[in-house]
Amino acid sequence: MVAAFSCARRVEGGYASIKLVDDLLADSLSYLQDLADHSGKASGSIALIGDPFRCLEISELLMTADDFDNVDGRPVPDGLPDFAGETIMPILEFSNPFYSGETLPKDSLSFREAAVRSALFALEQSCLVSPYDPDSTFDKSSPKALLLCSGDLARFGIADIQDLFNRLDCRLPILSSPDTAYSFSRECYRLFREKNLFTHLVAYPKAKLYMTVPAGSGRPGSALIEFSDRYVLENFRDTMQVLAPKTMESYVQSQYQP
Repeated sequence: MVAAFSCARRVEGGYASIKLVDDLLADSLSYLQDLADHSGKASGSIALIGDPFRCLEISELLMTADDFDNVDGRPVPDGLPDFAGETIMPILEFSNPFYSGETLPKDSLSFREAAVRSALFALEQSCLVSPYDPDSTFDKSSPKALLLCSGDLARFGIADIQDLFNRLDCRLPILSSPDTAYSFSRECYRLFREKNLFTHLVAYPKAKLYMTVPAGSGRPGSALIEFSDRYVLENFRDTMQVLAPKTMESYVQSQYQP
């Protein structure tokens, strides 16, 4: 199987897979298959990747949405959050240059590779305690759905993420659209009812935040860690409170829970 995955890039229907996916499957097939096997289950979290600002906006929608009757799914509010009992998991990619405000080509190979790495961060079952200590880790929930919170990801990155998932037989649902009017909360709710992915726990939604930062100790690439104020610019912390007050309130509360 490894030999097959390490062959030249595949071309199907005009789509050419990128070398990064081939290399990942050749080098880490069993590890990635294990991540794929744990994803897409009702016990998992709703993972958000893409532009950090957009991730927070959509996280807040998921935390507060009440568009449906939770008993029968009718499109009427019932006074209970639509995602009651769910864990919302934004991954804020501060180390990703494509979301740093720089003008970079989103249809480039580099962006496609970054999209695949973002999806892998969502699949991970652990994160580092600190970017400077690669041997110390926290457990992290696997995703039950992956939301691509960027129009550019929907246009230029989703095909490569789907290519990776298809070749791993990863059944993790992906929600994505380049249309700014697309409702992630409504589509996610419908998806969960269709596939029976709700936890059915009687509790308010909670947020579990992660972030990427440059890997420490002279190591290349990025490190996935739990969200920490110490690695965030002060003006962005202020923005977070404005964009996503419920998300941030939940994050703060979780810091004091055993």
